[in-house]
Amino acid sequence: MKTFALTGGIATGKSTAGKIMRLLLPSMGFFDCDEEVQVLLKNRDVLEELSEALGESLVKADGSLDRDRLRDRVFGNEENRLKVEGVLHPKVRKECLEKREKYSTNPSTTVSYTHLRAHETEADL
Repeated sequence: MKTFALTGGIATGKSTAGKIMRLLLPSMGFFDCDEEVQVLLKNRDVLEELSEALGESLVKADGSLDRDRLRDRVFGNEENRLKVEGVLHPKVRKECLEKREKYSTNPSTTVSYTHLRAHETEADL
């Protein structure tokens, strides 16, 4: 099984390239870290963990993420960004490895994953 990462900065076309790859290679396994983060940010337990890490609630009255508050606490604050990444990255990595394991039974499968900062983190996938 071959595995590769599609990485790049913000707004460099990772999602577009991923969509094209999915269309052209429908049998390829594909994992999008950004999509997984969006799933995690809908999970109440994850939101509570993030709130605890930052020392204040990030949960709105309806139970959803207060994106404005998260954005205000993370952008321009490296310490808070690292706290958020410390909560999210291990969960994303776990899900990615589980998906990769699913595809490992077929040696001809190629697995791709998109990640903004794979080269800066422990993305040894």
